Amino acid sequence: MAGINQLTTGYNSKVFYVEGLDKSVTQCTKEITNIQNIADIADTAATVTVNQYAGDGHTVTLAGIKSVAPFDLVMNYKAIEHEPLKALFDNGEQISLVVKLIAGSAETYVAMNANILSWSLSTPADGVRTLTCSVGVLGGLKVTHKA
Repeated sequence: MAGINQLTTGYNSKVFYVEGLDKSVTQCTKEITNIQNIADIADTAATVTVNQYAGDGHTVTLAGIKSVAPFDLVMNYKAIEHEPLKALFDNGEQISLVVKLIAGSAETYVAMNANILSWSLSTPADGVRTLTCSVGVLGGLKVTHKA
């Protein structure tokens, strides 16, 4: 059968460890694996409505506190590269991750400090073994583009 024992790169994206986000995220070299699927990485702000009585009578909506929602990261399973993710989950430790999205020669890097909120291994009968981690972002995201 075609496709068995073949790794796929999904949307041509990879996930890396980094030693803190103060370094250039475009120089990340500690690849974990290819990403098969990544849920929405959503950075949102709460809305604050201000009643403004002087003026035209409309309310004013402002951006409030920002937060990044947890998201699921589905990766090709590589035992050695994934062992640290399981250890981080078990110990509740923080990790710095970079998601690298590749489109031809252009690259986008989404860097974050995070906790691994869940860890799940899946072995479908007719598919690729995957590891799914739920990622809880601590603080904001650092997005960098490289042409």
